[in-house]
Amino acid sequence: NVECIPEEGKYTCEEGGKKCSATYYPAGICNVECIPEEGKYTCEEGGKKCHYNWQGEDCNTCSKGYFGEQCQTPCFPTENYYCSETGEKVCIDERNNPKNYC
Repeated sequence: NVECIPEEGKYTCEEGGKKCSATYYPAGICNVECIPEEGKYTCEEGGKKCHYNWQGEDCNTCSKGYFGEQCQTPCFPTENYYCSETGEKVCIDERNNPKNYC
């Protein structure tokens, strides 16, 4: 049986072994810190779980179809328009009015 020595802020020791603090994962090991960031990701046993509009290991890249500094501008191309680098809808047929989304 391995002795458990509490580490302040990370975990306490109980009969079953390490009990992780609220921001440390995975259970029983407690060696990965994850502090949820509102609007970007939550934390689960495996680490960060990105919100739908973010992706990547650290949830720091916009998901496909999302643009802007906070990845909150959605744009999904259709047969009538494509999306600019900033997420603006750009009509394929210039005669169409972009405000009507082509």
